[in-house]
Amino acid sequence: MTPLTKLASAQAKTAYIFSKAIAHSERMDIVNFILANQNCMVRDIHDNLPVPQGLVSKHIMMLKKAGIVSTQVNPRNAKSNLCTVDTEYLTQGIEAIEFFVPYKG
Repeated sequence: MTPLTKLASAQAKTAYIFSKAIAHSERMDIVNFILANQNCMVRDIHDNLPVPQGLVSKHIMMLKKAGIVSTQVNPRNAKSNLCTVDTEYLTQGIEAIEFFVPYKG
């Protein structure tokens, strides 16, 4: 396997995982909300977006599996999690997609 083939393979995997995770409009809304409100609670997302709390949790789990969102226990309230977006991985995901589908704006 050539270095270019390895790069394309790695980019393809990243692009696939990333695009699958953000393919739903509610997940995009959640990512944008978290970006605007770093370290927000899942409840904040539910309270501010028209998405039922159960679905917010499912979307967060999918975004976590993709590496886009991470959560940690809220130090002020152990019953809630704080959500953050991995902006570096978000950038890598966008670049991976652009590797295969160049933006022509």
